[in-house]
Amino acid sequence: MMKWLSFPLAVRLLSILLGLLLLFHLILLIGMIGFDYTPDFIWGGKVTKKSQLIPMEIFGLVVTAFCLVLVRVRAAPRVKQMFRLPVRLGLWLFAAYFVLNTVGNLLAARSFERYLALLTVVLAFLFLRLALEKWPIPADH
Repeated sequence: MMKWLSFPLAVRLLSILLGLLLLFHLILLIGMIGFDYTPDFIWGGKVTKKSQLIPMEIFGLVVTAFCLVLVRVRAAPRVKQMFRLPVRLGLWLFAAYFVLNTVGNLLAARSFERYLALLTVVLAFLFLRLALEKWPIPADH
């Protein structure tokens, strides 16, 4: 896996996908897509009122932003030693989360969620790629 998907490419792809997901959450949050069109394909069809949508989208926005920060910190050329373990654990947790999310999407009743399994398996794979990458040894050691 590590030979045919370079670390920089995985970072770029994850940054783009998470940026698009962030944009999607923002579009839903500010109402650019009317609530009348969205209940069936967001949050598994479990959101039935607009008042339920706002906290869910804020949560999705925060989690997605956190994922993006993790990816960008991992991509930084110099990261303090004390941040390396939490970043690596975060990457592993999100890889596992997206694997489980993929399984849930594949078992979903709605076809839209089954299609989302393609996105979540790619995200799981990319997070796994970043989690497996060795940290460079600092030059001063």
